[in-house]
Amino acid sequence: MEGKGYELICGAIKDTPDLSAVVRSINVGLLCVQQNPDDRPSMSTVVLMLSSECALPEPKMPGFFTEREMGGDGSSS
Repeated sequence: MEGKGYELICGAIKDTPDLSAVVRSINVGLLCVQQNPDDRPSMSTVVLMLSSECALPEPKMPGFFTEREMGGDGSSS
């Protein structure tokens, strides 16, 4: 959202001739992990977004999954 996608790219990839495609892939990835499943694109839409230059929607805050350590018997509380 702050336009800092280039900061996420490692040094080896920064030398790629199509850096905008890398940033586009990051944006599509963020769209795929939206908290609300209805906000996530379908796979056909993902393919379209990655293979064209169409404008992408702004991703909302992504959902997060925190794995909790299970007790010795595998039950949850």
